[in-house]
Amino acid sequence: MSAIAAVPNSTAANPYQLNTSDNPGSLISSIILKEDNYPEWAIELRNSLQAKQKLSFIDGTTTKPAADPELSMWLAANSMIIGWIRTSIDRKIRSTVSFVSEASTLWKSLQARFSVGNGVFKQVLKDEIAVCKQNGQSVLEYYGRLTKLWEELQNYRTAQVCRCEGFCYCQRT
Repeated sequence: MSAIAAVPNSTAANPYQLNTSDNPGSLISSIILKEDNYPEWAIELRNSLQAKQKLSFIDGTTTKPAADPELSMWLAANSMIIGWIRTSIDRKIRSTVSFVSEASTLWKSLQARFSVGNGVFKQVLKDEIAVCKQNGQSVLEYYGRLTKLWEELQNYRTAQVCRCEGFCYCQRT
């Protein structure tokens, strides 16, 4: 009787690993950052980066190494992530975003810029939910519109920045 154990790919845990299909101009998220959808965009992009095992570059847990051979691999992966982030930003906004050399700095800059005003936007959503009426829509259309508002309200929370040293245990952005 022999058992076959699945051996994990040794590169799977390597945050510097890039796939041959990776391209800095690729759109890795279906949500494009616009002026009013930062929470939805951030959640979607974090999910995409998590799937590519690159979330640690924007949360700061994978830091820039001091020397090669890791430095050149870090630079390549970091540049790829910056490309992915910039590609997921609306063209009008992208032109106002300055170039930065580290993905975590870009992420924090966008967070500081676009998560401002959450309280006002949350109140607008609450008001829209309060006055939402069916107005001749089918039940399916009305329920869909109302559900989208509820989900936006749930996702539009004040950004909380991780202040953990080393390993993050708080699950904040």
